[in-house]
Amino acid sequence: MRGDEDAFEDLLARAIATYDRMSAAPIDDPRPVLLFLREMAGRAEQARSMLPDLERYFQFEDHWTTSLGEARTTLAAGLGVLGEREAAARLYQPLKEWTGTAGYVLTGASSIPQLVSRALGMAASAAGLADEAERQFETAIHQAREMDAAT
Repeated sequence: MRGDEDAFEDLLARAIATYDRMSAAPIDDPRPVLLFLREMAGRAEQARSMLPDLERYFQFEDHWTTSLGEARTTLAAGLGVLGEREAAARLYQPLKEWTGTAGYVLTGASSIPQLVSRALGMAASAAGLADEAERQFETAIHQAREMDAAT
């Protein structure tokens, strides 16, 4: 990361405080984004300390909304970067199934922009699912090329 690597902390702390005050928050929970950014800034232990607060994303019987799916996608990418094998394995298959039926391609503007197949590849890799990870990364490369994005 370039620039002030602490700049996101205050902004996301305020976003989390706002999210926590709302009884039916219409915005995405910023915690998965904060986990991801902390890891990318080299703060793995701070990122890992957030995992207990993210346990609700593993309650798959809850109705999947686009917002919840987006948060889980960002969480999958974060777990992949952290190398959290067990948590990535718990999240991978339900997220893969949801993305296959939801027709969801890119995460929204409030989250980390990424191809969902890339996030799935990261989670599969962390979970030790090498063949699944390879398929997901190949799909992400194909999608990026279709969009004329840098690969």
